[in-house]
Amino acid sequence: MNKQPFHCHPSIILEKAGGFLVAWLLILLSQADEILPALIYGTFDAATLKTALFFLIFMLTLPVLIAGYQFLVWKKTWISLDENTLIIERNTLMHRKNTYSIPHIANINTEQNLFELVLHTCRVKIDLENATDAESTDISIILSCRKAQELKNLILSLRENSSCQTWTESSSKAGSSVPCASFPEILRHCICSLSGGFLIIIIVVLAVSIFLLFDGDIYLGELLWEDKNADFSMKVLAIGFIVISYGWQIVRKLLAFYHFTVFRLEHDLSIRYGFFRKQDYTIPVKNIQAVRVVQAPIARLLGLYEAQLVCIGIGDSSEELAQLTLCCKKSILYQQMSEILPEFSTVTMEHMHKPVRKTRIIYCASLIFQLICFCLLPGCLLACYAESIGPFLPGIFCAALFLILHQLLRFHCQGFYLGNTMALFSNGSLTKTIMFLPFQNIQHLCLKQDPLSRLFHLQRGSVYILASMLSREISFPYLEAEEVERLKKNMMPWKN
Repeated sequence: MNKQPFHCHPSIILEKAGGFLVAWLLILLSQADEILPALIYGTFDAATLKTALFFLIFMLTLPVLIAGYQFLVWKKTWISLDENTLIIERNTLMHRKNTYSIPHIANINTEQNLFELVLHTCRVKIDLENATDAESTDISIILSCRKAQELKNLILSLRENSSCQTWTESSSKAGSSVPCASFPEILRHCICSLSGGFLIIIIVVLAVSIFLLFDGDIYLGELLWEDKNADFSMKVLAIGFIVISYGWQIVRKLLAFYHFTVFRLEHDLSIRYGFFRKQDYTIPVKNIQAVRVVQAPIARLLGLYEAQLVCIGIGDSSEELAQLTLCCKKSILYQQMSEILPEFSTVTMEHMHKPVRKTRIIYCASLIFQLICFCLLPGCLLACYAESIGPFLPGIFCAALFLILHQLLRFHCQGFYLGNTMALFSNGSLTKTIMFLPFQNIQHLCLKQDPLSRLFHLQRGSVYILASMLSREISFPYLEAEEVERLKKNMMPWKN
């Protein structure tokens, strides 16, 4: 691709105006039963005919005007490349010219939805190294697949010529890659990576379904062979909800991670996956803010791990997943990360340790406080003002059991390690998360102390990095004063 100005692909007109045109068409179709017979059989009188014709002309003219406006915007918008800048100029009624610095481009990603897949077009998504791109994509350009790849390669070459040296001193392995994931590996990942909240919903619905199925005088034989119970359809619907929900989550993940592949090319990572929505991420290693190692509930039972990247511009929507590895054994995770991302050494996971023993007292005190507030006090109020507390006892017992299990799981997941250049923080309850965080990526440190932790000279808190909203804050467990001071000192590595 040369550096001459060019337009986006014309299909952007349909993509921008398509949603409105589809809604407008649905409105017309919803009124077809009333309008068409009147037009065919001529049942309009002179007064209503003018109103009907005005309505039809308005319904047909407005989409034409919107499509015409989008065509004008497409025709008057030019994209060009200079030596160190990407320029997007729009010469409509309001002239606007945006100039972006190529050295400050963080990620250059491409993706295809189903519509773009049919038209053989591709969306180029460019994120910049600033606070705005953590929540949304800065630049989105639709081109043909060939031009999109040419533009991506040209920007990458311009950025590499003007980019400064990466922050890591580790030598990258050019050409390293993880083999394309097979169908059994993707299926295992889809099943084992289901979130704890989704599993809780499934368990609750399953318990309610079993209760409805065997409650009262209703027997399984009656439900299978007789259609006399009015509740039969509701019970089948409850059980079907579980099957459909669980199956849909697995199918959706299967399609999302179709042909999952990770490549390491010198200082960049290339991640590709997707069936109906094809995504291709090119991520500079120096822009990776952290690595998240996740163990969902099922994965924890089977001893499996998955790794995800936390970086600028990726993760601002549920469709964007900077997945580094699928669910696998710890030894395989170590091997794959050492090949494609040696800067984040997984060996440090073996050096993680629990917080000091004094934190057990804090967690026990917190549990007692929660039981008093959410179980004991409501139970006393119900005993005083309710005629009978018996119907409420199962609910109070379940709430107390939930609080105890949650606190135990939360304490069990706590851990940390402070190395020379990187910190590891482990958190979670049902799902365990381990964050690999280089010290120099920490932008903001927030420390918290309650009266009990102040008594034991412990502090907990959060660190903040440049990432999407869901990944910006990273919590760490209770640390002693010496460890907190070390964390503060390591935030400024140039002073060490």
